Amino acid sequence: MALLPITLVILIAITLLFFVLKDLGMINTKQKIVGGIVLLILAIATGFYSYNKSQTDKQIFLLQMAFLRGETIICKNQEVNAKNFNFVSGTLSLVGKKETPFYNLMFSLEDCKQQENKANQNPIEEQLEKD
Repeated sequence: MALLPITLVILIAITLLFFVLKDLGMINTKQKIVGGIVLLILAIATGFYSYNKSQTDKQIFLLQMAFLRGETIICKNQEVNAKNFNFVSGTLSLVGKKETPFYNLMFSLEDCKQQENKANQNPIEEQLEKD
């Protein structure tokens, strides 16, 4: 998410530079059109990135909540549950517990998915789908 603030600062700086050059008469009509198109493309790209990032964050949040509720999730074709794995919030990963066959096995939540069981769809997921 660090890319979004940087992109917005660059977008604002380019916009200010564009208006300063326009006021000083150092920019012609063709350059105004090209500048406007570039700004529009940057704005669309920023919006697209933000939307995709929010969808990814929502999916990871749902996986995290499912795991913490005790549900089994699938990570790289391996069933992962709270009995055999610990959740590490700093890295959003699951690490195998000691004295289990999964000791030192590590999965990122980005590599996981929920089991295909729509009967268990929880209120949190339903609320997030409305948003």
